[in-house]
Amino acid sequence: MRKTFMDYLLKKFILVIWLLSSFTLLMLGCSGGGGGGSSPAAGVEESAPKEVVALSTLDTYQTPGTSYSILKDGNIVYVADGSDGLLVLEISDRSTLKKIGSLPISQGEAYSLAKKGHYLYVGTSSLGVLVVDVSIPESPSLVSSFYTTGALYYITLEGDTLYLSSVSGFLNEFLILDISTPDAPVLTGQVQGFDVYLQSVVSNQVAYVASSDQGLSMIFISEPSYAKIIQKINMGYKINAVEKYGDYLLTAGEVGGLSISDIKNVYPTPVSSLPLTDENSQSSDQPSYQINVQGHYAYIANGNNGVQVVDIQDPAAPSFAARLDTQGFCTDLWVDGDRMVTADDTHGIHLINIAIEPDSDGDGVADSKDAFPNDPSETLDTDQDGIGNNADADDDNDGVSDADDAFPLDPSEWLDTDNDGVGDHTDLFPNDASEWADADKDGIGDNADLDDDNDGVLDADDAFPLDPSESVDTDQDGIGNHADTDDDNDGVSDADDAFPLDSSESVDTDGDGIGNNADLDDDGDGRTDDSDIYPLDTDNDGIDNDVDDDDDNDSVSDIVDAFPLDEEEWEDLNSDGLGDNFPSNRFAVIETNYGTIKLELFEDLVPLTTKNFISLAKQEFYDGLTFHRVIKDFMIQGGDPNGDGTGGPGYKIVDEFPKDDSGNLLLKHDGPGILSMANSGPNTGGSQFFITLAETSWLDGVHTVFGRVVEGMDVVQAIGLVPTDKNNDKPLSDVIINKVSITPF
Repeated sequence: MRKTFMDYLLKKFILVIWLLSSFTLLMLGCSGGGGGGSSPAAGVEESAPKEVVALSTLDTYQTPGTSYSILKDGNIVYVADGSDGLLVLEISDRSTLKKIGSLPISQGEAYSLAKKGHYLYVGTSSLGVLVVDVSIPESPSLVSSFYTTGALYYITLEGDTLYLSSVSGFLNEFLILDISTPDAPVLTGQVQGFDVYLQSVVSNQVAYVASSDQGLSMIFISEPSYAKIIQKINMGYKINAVEKYGDYLLTAGEVGGLSISDIKNVYPTPVSSLPLTDENSQSSDQPSYQINVQGHYAYIANGNNGVQVVDIQDPAAPSFAARLDTQGFCTDLWVDGDRMVTADDTHGIHLINIAIEPDSDGDGVADSKDAFPNDPSETLDTDQDGIGNNADADDDNDGVSDADDAFPLDPSEWLDTDNDGVGDHTDLFPNDASEWADADKDGIGDNADLDDDNDGVLDADDAFPLDPSESVDTDQDGIGNHADTDDDNDGVSDADDAFPLDSSESVDTDGDGIGNNADLDDDGDGRTDDSDIYPLDTDNDGIDNDVDDDDDNDSVSDIVDAFPLDEEEWEDLNSDGLGDNFPSNRFAVIETNYGTIKLELFEDLVPLTTKNFISLAKQEFYDGLTFHRVIKDFMIQGGDPNGDGTGGPGYKIVDEFPKDDSGNLLLKHDGPGILSMANSGPNTGGSQFFITLAETSWLDGVHTVFGRVVEGMDVVQAIGLVPTDKNNDKPLSDVIINKVSITPF
């Protein structure tokens, strides 16, 4: 319906009346009678027993991206994981995290989350809000979206309304969306400004919005279409997070710690503040904090200081309760009962146990760990004599008073003659302050001994300098390689691992010493994996080598086959490494309409390339093709079924560049008559080959040399002189390859 000017005036009138009433309440709240203090805010606990909060990490899931925001719903955890989109994790047995689903984002990054029913709202860097159906968490599906011009770092959900903080770098927006129809968000109001709007919380028909510039902005939202800023509060520093606690507003920023304000009368009245322990106030790029309140505790995601817990039972006197280092920059958290989920930009998602235990005497030690739970002056009773250590003159009951005891809590020690911190009963060198242990009992103290355990490995190089049975710990898991069944910690036992000391490799299908992850030809058939229909199946029979009992399909079982990946060889009676069928290099005979060319094939140096050429020749692949490219004083090229340089066998083969012990190439384009593979780049050869007409050293290490002309060089030279098309070097009259045959002599 179209709004009239009278509607506009009516809305303005309502706003003025509301502001006046709020101001009146503020004045009444500030005046008051002759009583002493103010009454507790609604929803805030008036009293609670003394407690101790303990946080402990149960599990960590390393996310692939940068975890900006999390949302916990029962045992499901949704993660806005930056460029890796949406991740869905499940909490199993209340103690472990595992991935069960994901939704990639084609453009931009996932920053923020909110959820209503089975719809998840994902704020992104460039696509606005994505509405995702998570009725089946394992298979989240995109339903719709609402485009915004800026990045959505924060989303706040209140009933059927979404409040978005849109940051575009210049003119930023605070947007209000109606989601009464959950999968079809509708814009109902907005406020624009130069402030960077961050997290928000709604109370008293006002959105309290954290601001990077002004500290805190108050936006009147009673009528979204007339939303407007009614107050800016300059805190003097950037505010990242806001949260409610009854009638109090909690704020946290990059400096200043936690601040608490009274908002009973709408406008914040400062009540107290608490510096956050070890806060890095010097950071110039402090990531956004998050505050969750549960009970009378505020849980704060505090950047590089992990998680901090503040007791806010008395808002006027907040007190530090606990801290947990997450080992990374803590960007978000979600508290639910005795479990908390946190995100950090380095290690991903942490599942944390929250233990709140009674502390009857308020001494900071839980009753379960306090030997005197009702006595704030005592917590320990080392000798269990019923007298606390503070009052006990002999804590360890060894007959030596604490004042004279070098080890007042150790009944087995009381003297330390050399004052080295090791008691005389334990110290093997009680009169030598520089020594106390001698692991190998050789009379040389471990500090002076260069090989403490006498295992032949110097301490400086020994991962276990005091254990003669171990010296190496490849995966640094604290278990020596001798005892460790998985030395590289790649999840594959050493017995089954082709590379037990390399965590990046475990399988070597073709046994060439190169792991499958790095190997371009896993099955050793000469074809590159990316062009091989069966990359783990040498004979391409559809049965992978790890289950095929005849990998090369030569009818000889791999168990007795001396060459299980070579269909032409199976015996090596003299154990010289050369198959008995073809113990020396074979020859290729190329019959052309210009004459015959005979070439030695260097099977001993480039077995994959020659194997491919021989296989194609035996299939009569080359018969009837042409030398389609001829360049005088350079080379003649053939083997293309298309006849124009674009064809091949339908797959690619790997390059081979054998070298000597000094790293020098063994095969070079060092003169006329060199047989070499044509290619269009590394590992792109197939069937095309060329024969040189001169030295072409610039091709060394670029094209695989696999043979040399031994007879018929005059034929090669004759072909090199045929007239050609100047545009494509193709002979004007076909130079035909009538037949290619393979011979042992």
